[in-house]
Amino acid sequence: MLSDLSPVDSLSGTIEQSFALNPLFTAEMQKQSIHAIIEMFLDRKYLEEWVSPFRDSVTERDNIAGIIMAGNIPLVGFHDMLAGLAAGYRLEIKLSNKDKLLLPFFFNHLCKIDKFWEGRVQFVSEISEDIDVLIATGSDEAINAIGGRYGKIPKLLRGTRSGIALLNGSENKHDLNLLADDIFLYFGLGCRSVSTLLVPEQYSFKLFLEASERYAGMGSNPDFNAAYKYNRALLKMRRENFIDGNFFLLREGNELPPPLSIVNFVYYSTPEKADYFFEKNDGNIQVKLCIGEKSGFKSFGKGQFPSLTDYADNINTVEFLLKNCYIRIKN
Repeated sequence: MLSDLSPVDSLSGTIEQSFALNPLFTAEMQKQSIHAIIEMFLDRKYLEEWVSPFRDSVTERDNIAGIIMAGNIPLVGFHDMLAGLAAGYRLEIKLSNKDKLLLPFFFNHLCKIDKFWEGRVQFVSEISEDIDVLIATGSDEAINAIGGRYGKIPKLLRGTRSGIALLNGSENKHDLNLLADDIFLYFGLGCRSVSTLLVPEQYSFKLFLEASERYAGMGSNPDFNAAYKYNRALLKMRRENFIDGNFFLLREGNELPPPLSIVNFVYYSTPEKADYFFEKNDGNIQVKLCIGEKSGFKSFGKGQFPSLTDYADNINTVEFLLKNCYIRIKN
């Protein structure tokens, strides 16, 4: 479908409708998300390796998992749906109004490929009281409200997180080009989007700003540009120091994540100080990136390409579902 997006193609129409609903879901950003899912999730080898540890536990169940999905980036809830189906659950899925077209489109195609899946998933306006477990992703405020709404059933609740990149000053243009992808794909709205840079004292941002220029087209998006202009005016009014990237702003600060269009940076004096920052903010960090080999870190350019085992909040979703499936098992 992606290789031949004609004007009359149903996927093309769905992409156009999604953009009309959410101006930050540009066609390119939607296609980027679909490509990432194809490459990292839907490879037979990867899928077999992913479910292999659970083969003895997986069976078709009448257990129902409720999934409340975020809408910050296109198809952000795809992995949760995949995990629910892999665990054998029936699913009730509440989609975000910002991203309510793509997932049903692809699920309908799955049902055309194999009718077994028909009836295994319902897309609902509200999660019912019939569910046995709940998975919910959203802002911290929304998650706090959801947490008290569904009684004592097992819940996997995910709040706001973001990505952090550690720089040491030796990065070349190629490295920083890859880092720009980690920052600006999906307009920086993903929980894996790098929103804060840890940089050595006296760090020069010259090369980084040059590497960021290829994303300057983001400035033509009305929503993103409005956020950029608003935040620039706000920083000027507050007399805060910042670096103007002409479509985004670099500001010294440790807010996780910063507002749309702002990339924060934090200076560190020693490697130990950088390590302390990561430890202190561990609960708000989804992914850590750097060049070279460092335990717990991914390479630049890999932030927006999670594998099947890169679970949100580092909690294995399939394992969570299988541990809480004892209520109803299909006879």
